[in-house]
Amino acid sequence: MRRVSGVISFLLVIVMLISNSFTTLAELVPDHEEKNEAETDIDTDAEPDDMLYTDIAGHWAEETLKKAVIDGILSGTQNQLNPNGNITTIQALAIFCRILGAEMQADISGSALSDTAWYYEYASKSLHLGLIKSVDITGFNSVLSRQDAFSLIAKAFAITEAAPDLTVLEQFSDHIHVSAANRPAVATLVSRELIAGSEGNLNPNRNTSRAEFVTMIYRIISDIAKPSDLSGDYSYGVLVRGSAEINGNNFTRGVWFDCGAADINLSRTNADEVVIRSHSLSSLRFGANAKITRLVLAAQAGDISISPTRTDIIDTLIVAEGGGQITARNIDTIEITGDKRNITVHGNVKNIIISGRDNTVLIPSGITVDSVVIAKNANDNTLLINGTVNELETMGLRGTIEGDGRVRALTLALAYTQVNIRYDILNDAIDHGLTDAGIRIDMPERLPVATRLNASAIIEDALPGKECDIIWLMNGNTVSQGKLTTGENTPVFTHNFTYSFNMATSALIKVIVRYETAHGEQQELSAEKTIILENYNKQHWTKEEAPRVLRAVTNEYKGDFTLEWAQANDYTDFDKEVWVNAKGYSSESKYLVWINITYQRVNIFEGSTGNWDLTKTFIVATGSPRNPTRKGVTTVTAKQRAGWTTSTYTVRPVVRFFPGSGYAFHSRLYKPRTDVLNDDRIGYPVSLGCIRMYDEDIWYIFNNIPEGSTVVVH
Repeated sequence: MRRVSGVISFLLVIVMLISNSFTTLAELVPDHEEKNEAETDIDTDAEPDDMLYTDIAGHWAEETLKKAVIDGILSGTQNQLNPNGNITTIQALAIFCRILGAEMQADISGSALSDTAWYYEYASKSLHLGLIKSVDITGFNSVLSRQDAFSLIAKAFAITEAAPDLTVLEQFSDHIHVSAANRPAVATLVSRELIAGSEGNLNPNRNTSRAEFVTMIYRIISDIAKPSDLSGDYSYGVLVRGSAEINGNNFTRGVWFDCGAADINLSRTNADEVVIRSHSLSSLRFGANAKITRLVLAAQAGDISISPTRTDIIDTLIVAEGGGQITARNIDTIEITGDKRNITVHGNVKNIIISGRDNTVLIPSGITVDSVVIAKNANDNTLLINGTVNELETMGLRGTIEGDGRVRALTLALAYTQVNIRYDILNDAIDHGLTDAGIRIDMPERLPVATRLNASAIIEDALPGKECDIIWLMNGNTVSQGKLTTGENTPVFTHNFTYSFNMATSALIKVIVRYETAHGEQQELSAEKTIILENYNKQHWTKEEAPRVLRAVTNEYKGDFTLEWAQANDYTDFDKEVWVNAKGYSSESKYLVWINITYQRVNIFEGSTGNWDLTKTFIVATGSPRNPTRKGVTTVTAKQRAGWTTSTYTVRPVVRFFPGSGYAFHSRLYKPRTDVLNDDRIGYPVSLGCIRMYDEDIWYIFNNIPEGSTVVVH
């Protein structure tokens, strides 16, 4: 069993903090980018009692916050530290840059970041440190969630294991909300009992407060010291500033070397954890019975040979983010968690675990390694074997295994690994899943009215026994989802449609089958098909809806005598058709005209008795309250193209109704014998009893509605 007791001891104190409910957060730096860091920092040499931060007195983390200010990793503004406020991603990165003493910067001049932003320098430093992959991202100012805080802390302090047991997350009901990128870090903390959760939940998306974030850091590194100040044994984590020659110290909760450490001597050093964050590591020496459980190399540059003597013990070497050529021998286990690292393995190395990407590992001729594992999601790695590997298992995508050596037992878990090496035994552990399978939907082309839809998903050429997720969608919306096992049954989807007069006449049915292979590859099959939906006829819906509509339709004006009200209010087209059909109106022509007083509309229908279809609707003006339009049922009696002209107005054309009366459809009022409007009011009762209409609307009636057509005024 791998020794992890030391790591547990220095991180165990996080458990109670993490499992508690988090408070809301404030800003670590001012909201306004135009304020530079000099304006927000305070004198880090000041004593706590001299500080004027008025919002931390009596706070549960008051002493820790004061220490953070003195250590130069936390700053405030306007006498405020905002300990309970939201901490953002860039604010957390700024803290780590200060803790780790980052000085070197990546060139980000070509990025989208403004060089006047307060965080520009921290972004470039974080990129150089490997805390982020790119500065061309959004979300620098987003609030840091619990899971992102866990992941960032694990990365900064090199806690994440190369191949953690991800199944430990399943004990939490909300584990599915932990992102794929964060799962290794969170799983590492859970498996070491560093995250306890609360009531069966991990609450990964809760916010992290500024005070809580700083407190978590100080539970790991309780002291920041100069090499000259080191003496004796330490039962708490220590961060050392700069190069150091340590002789005879014990660190039971780990020791970290910041970015300024170039030369490090660990003679007679006993430590559960040694993490090196050097900008450029030029020398790393051991001797005199040094004993280190985990040695983490996270230096950004420097070619280093790790070769402990026979009296030294280094159980595990972790090659994390950074640069430089690494050569290692006399180490039990090498874990490669960083990306784009170059490692050469010499004698007395038993196990190699690769969880990073795009790494190159060389096993020279004459060297034998017992076990090599390329972990899940460890993609694009190259393994050059000129010696011998007894057992090799690869679960990463696009890997390359080549060389003049030999593999005794090779296990391939993905089909995309290039193998160009001799092997004795090949174990095909590839989960082919739905590869080469297809899917189609079996259902009728047309569905009779009031009939249940029965659709089947026919999966063809799939390997049996694969448990998949199945999702049925209708018109793009999920309506059913569940599980299926290939080869055991045919998935069936049933659905009872809700019928209405104006329902859609077709539906697009889609089925999606998803499968995740044993090694995390996502596979998907899908098919879709359109079904025509028959509906009840108009007579059916008239009968069904007539009681409601007949109660709703009135013949009294309800508006506020504005055109805007008329434009915003009317019966639905469906209710209009139900009403005229339920009333049983007939007409000598194929047209029927309904003048509705309530909503100031003329509605034109085509069809016949009991089967009228609405084709046109016009906003009009009916008779004013003093001169109301006569109500009742009548016909179109006459048409006059020239219209009427009086001493005060002209209207044209005119279509008359109610025989022997002066009631008619006509235009709005123009000045006599001109095209200049004299009275443009419309949309509310304002006429002397006639129906005023827009020009194009009255001309439609004049040109299309024949004499004898029924006119209903209601």
